[in-house]
Amino acid sequence: MLWLGPGAGWPAPRPQIARLLALHGDGRRYAGDLCATLPLPLANASIGTLVLQHPPAAHAAALLADCQRLLLPGGVVLLVVGRRVCTSRVLHPGLPLWAAPAGGWRGLLADNGLQLRAVHRFDPGLPLSGACVVLEAEKRTLAPIGPRPIRRLAVQVASRQRLKVT
Repeated sequence: MLWLGPGAGWPAPRPQIARLLALHGDGRRYAGDLCATLPLPLANASIGTLVLQHPPAAHAAALLADCQRLLLPGGVVLLVVGRRVCTSRVLHPGLPLWAAPAGGWRGLLADNGLQLRAVHRFDPGLPLSGACVVLEAEKRTLAPIGPRPIRRLAVQVASRQRLKVT
């Protein structure tokens, strides 16, 4: 799992998950478990789940293109972003939650070959509960067309036996 957060310890410390690569940065440079710039020095199709927590809108296109490269076919991107309309946005206008790229996050996911599966909202009662949503997208690929299936051997043997009996 790859987790990309906006800053070290914001809003919570590093998640305690086995086999997690946790990075934080500004969209161009990342630090944490490794220090890198885009494109991240990871193998193509090597990550099954990718969490993007409030990515910077200015570098969102390059970041999502690299995320699409890193994802396995059928891999999932969980994109945590701020909602356009909510009361928390009025109360806390300076938080980096509200930035969105031109065309919106959904359009940017689609442009990078990631199909939106679901939109999750946080439970009421949490801090900034209505402020954020999680867009869950999947990397879908076309399956190759295989050879024409052969008839099963049991069916062939059974049909021969019937021919002999009659």
